[in-house]
Amino acid sequence: MAVKLKNKSLIIAAIAILVLVGTLVMIFTRPEKKLAAADAQEFSSIGGKQVFEAESGTTTGEGWVIFQSRDCSSQRVLSAMGRFDGSAVYTIKSDKAVRAEMSLKMSYIGSSVNMREVLSISVNGTPVDLDYAAVYRTCSDYKTFFEFPVGTVELRGGDNTVTVTNVGGGYSIDYFAISPILNYTGKALVIEAEDAVVDGSAYPQERAGASGGRVLDNRTGGRIIFALNSNNAALTALKLRFGYSSDLNGSHVSDICNISVNGRSLANEIALEKSSSKEVGFYEYTVGNLLLRAGENKIVIENRNGGVFYDSIALTDEIKTEFVGESLTVGAESAACAGGSRVEYANGKAVIAFNSATTSAQFLIYSQSAQAAALQLSLAYWGIADALDEVLFVTVNGYLLDLSEIPSAPSALETEDKYYDFQTHLLGDITLEAGCNIVSVTSIGSTYNVEGITVSK
Repeated sequence: MAVKLKNKSLIIAAIAILVLVGTLVMIFTRPEKKLAAADAQEFSSIGGKQVFEAESGTTTGEGWVIFQSRDCSSQRVLSAMGRFDGSAVYTIKSDKAVRAEMSLKMSYIGSSVNMREVLSISVNGTPVDLDYAAVYRTCSDYKTFFEFPVGTVELRGGDNTVTVTNVGGGYSIDYFAISPILNYTGKALVIEAEDAVVDGSAYPQERAGASGGRVLDNRTGGRIIFALNSNNAALTALKLRFGYSSDLNGSHVSDICNISVNGRSLANEIALEKSSSKEVGFYEYTVGNLLLRAGENKIVIENRNGGVFYDSIALTDEIKTEFVGESLTVGAESAACAGGSRVEYANGKAVIAFNSATTSAQFLIYSQSAQAAALQLSLAYWGIADALDEVLFVTVNGYLLDLSEIPSAPSALETEDKYYDFQTHLLGDITLEAGCNIVSVTSIGSTYNVEGITVSK
């Protein structure tokens, strides 16, 4: 009897081993299907962010395996498994030529490295510049996936070849995504958050009340990046629509996220409304004016607090301030603030508050032709009267004005540290170019308010 039981145990053990081996073979399996030309995947230039699964490509070499994972979008990932050879090739058929932002969702085991030390990517034979793209998060296991911005790519109309080549390291790829760069024409534009480039672990999910039916859940932190093109420099107002839970009552927009445009931070000292319940509701806030430069622009939202679902951003119709006639005054409400300066209201008057160094505000002036004009600045100032260039500096289309002979207060002989009420300063003669002109006011470190600028013939 003992012998029989022993044999039975051996048989059971053998069966268990066979089942385990069979399971491993199913999980760690080479891709069986090679994509042919007919398997080209469609890309729409107006379809928002589109995801292409990593395992859908044609692979070469011995550096790749596909295995199952519950923690990725399609339950399957393409893994490098520590080998240093092989490529995965994808055919993407675009409806027209388009510039787009590419991102890559992957897991990586190890310390922070530059992306190009792990893999290389090319589109139609042109390498994507990965020098700045760092896999900067250390993952404890293969189940932790993050999305990383890769860079700007050019797709041509028709078939495009995307090639991902294994360079080295233990990592797995869930998918790569392509987000078309939208064009701002001066008319109101809404961009859904789920179409943004993700830098972190944010993910889209369906939610009732969302403008596009989905939101971007960014509770775990990271950045979301909106890329858009503008034919000309343009001033517009930025609106942010998001949902948050009641535990954020009493907070400000700046408490939950930092918003920047082309690297310039916007002031977001806007109090959040109280949620009526613990359920997440949606709110829309006008964050402030922003200046888009001619060409490509990036609006970045960096999370600071959990419990936030981003729905969309919106740009309003262009705010145009055109110089016609004898003079034009551009008030604080029509300026783009950055670096901590912000528009405040006192006694019904809008002013730009400058409270520290490197804060700035920009004014746009449109001129139908090149012409000479005089530039004035309305300023209230706290401090000791000094030359104006000790308080701020002003540029017009990038050219620095000489303010060394202009006093910051009514009398340059004043030495008392006190408040000087609004005074209009004649900054000098300037030349306006035909089209858009940018007047930038930047603080050197003093505390003052600017009411606006005036240009006159």
